[in-house]
Amino acid sequence: YAAFLQERLTFGKFTVTPGVRLEYFKYSQQNRQAPGTSGTGAFNDIEFIQPLPGIGATYSPNKDYTFF
Repeated sequence: YAAFLQERLTFGKFTVTPGVRLEYFKYSQQNRQAPGTSGTGAFNDIEFIQPLPGIGATYSPNKDYTFF
């Protein structure tokens, strides 16, 4: 799952957009080699919740052009 929040701040012809994206994912892993061989037959279940901050900026000198 993913969700994000952004805020747009405008300063004349400049716009700055800071934000954060929150990622959640879960996965399972199983070592299927039998115990006593090179594997352990282990099972692993992992969950991650990770915030990913970011920022963007644009400059619009007129209505026809935007630089980012």
